[in-house]
Amino acid sequence: MNIIIYSSTFYPNVGGLENVMEGLADEWSVSNKIMVFTKTKNNNTDNKPYPIIRNTSLIALYKKVKNADVFVEANISLKTCLVGLLHKKKWVVIHHLPYNHQNTLSGKLKNQLTKICHNISVSNYVAATLKGKSIVINNFYNTNFRKIETIKRDKDFIFLGRLVSDKGADIAINAFAEIIKKEFNSTLTIVGDGPEKEALQQIVNKEKIEKNVFFEGVLTGEKLVEKLNEHKVMIIPSRWQEPFGLIALEGLACGCKLIAAKSGGLTEAAEEFGNYFPMGDKKKLVELMEQFLMQPQQFNVEEEKLKLHLFSKTRINIAQKYLNYFKEKLLE
Repeated sequence: MNIIIYSSTFYPNVGGLENVMEGLADEWSVSNKIMVFTKTKNNNTDNKPYPIIRNTSLIALYKKVKNADVFVEANISLKTCLVGLLHKKKWVVIHHLPYNHQNTLSGKLKNQLTKICHNISVSNYVAATLKGKSIVINNFYNTNFRKIETIKRDKDFIFLGRLVSDKGADIAINAFAEIIKKEFNSTLTIVGDGPEKEALQQIVNKEKIEKNVFFEGVLTGEKLVEKLNEHKVMIIPSRWQEPFGLIALEGLACGCKLIAAKSGGLTEAAEEFGNYFPMGDKKKLVELMEQFLMQPQQFNVEEEKLKLHLFSKTRINIAQKYLNYFKEKLLE
């Protein structure tokens, strides 16, 4: 197949959408002709098996799409949707986010356009927000996230994410303070950075739990994998509806048990392998944390089932699901 991809942000930028689109392009290029258009600049040479056009013009994009089998966009762009409208039979949009949270004319217009294109959503939650019909193909996780048996798992709870209100790190810290008041000798590690870091540290100081809470800053790559392997439980206390919840797969792959908010697509990512509480419900979160410390065996999962679940979310499997869809729906 000849596949043209438009992703306004792309490699070498780092983020959830960028990582997914780069991974799909890499995987698809093994047996297909791929070309990527993006607005993202790169001062270095692109070491990719496919061309990346970084000065996107509508005319150049139109010419390439005209001769392609599939035109894939990462979210709808009002700047390039004209190309899709002119080639609507081959126009596929991967929706990484809902548009209804944008209470703007552009957000409403994008959602109306989903009635015209072929829609693929990263979760049932996102699909349900679209005006047009959509199939669901979940995101994949990086298989570098894995169990490392030589690392001692001697720490209790870990939070991973940007330190902003939506991610709920303050909920995790306040709940953990209640755990310490119950005289548990436990630990909480905060991995990430953001504008609320100072406020979070103030909560820790106010609750006098400085000896039990550790701020690690931003960790990536193997250092992050190793840090996750040191912990028993990942806490995901999101205040907003997560479009999918890739972080849950990363935690599970590293051997962490999961305590998470019932948030958007987060439950779709973790499925039966998570333990859930209502968003913002600190009391219920405290109950789950205490339950783990008292009876950790109740959080055990069927390892073979978990392996199959994680295998279904690997890059090669998710990329193939897309290719199957293209062949069945666009190349009939």
